[in-house]
Amino acid sequence: MRKIQTREELEKARKRNSKIFVYVILGILIFSSLGYAFFSNPNGTSTNQEIDNTGVQNLGGQWAFRYGDQIHYVASSPDSVKDTTISLDFGLENYAGQEIYVDSSNQGIYNEISSNLERYVSKIQRACYQNCEEDLPEKTCEDNLIVWKESEGNRVYEEGKCVFIEGDIRAVDAFIYKLFNIK
Repeated sequence: MRKIQTREELEKARKRNSKIFVYVILGILIFSSLGYAFFSNPNGTSTNQEIDNTGVQNLGGQWAFRYGDQIHYVASSPDSVKDTTISLDFGLENYAGQEIYVDSSNQGIYNEISSNLERYVSKIQRACYQNCEEDLPEKTCEDNLIVWKESEGNRVYEEGKCVFIEGDIRAVDAFIYKLFNIK
């Protein structure tokens, strides 16, 4: 049989249990915050893979380079994009602080462009260049528009404020390397 407890004893036990619960939750919060602070890496690379300033490095299937204090990731190596014909007379400074529009039916291509440019532009969003079949804004070469089209050959060229990228992911990465002046 259980001992009959007075109201004071019951209240004392309840307060003790509440304090234990609060300390356990507080400990979990503190240790999880410390664990996140010390063991996470926002760039998705392990902490022992530091990117130096010597150029492009292969990090487990992705290629990474440093631009200022930012690390950028692309899918293609500089060697694999050398055959891409590039006719651009500008660099990243032309896009800095500007709104950029991307016409690409391929989500991977859009992600490659936006993930590398979003830190430097005021806004980046999908748009259409001529004959828009989707519910997207239609843009012209009066706007900062990047147009990707799938093609057998890889080439990048400009007309007005439009940049046309024809080819596959290597053409997109050649464009990114050119913007960041990576040789």
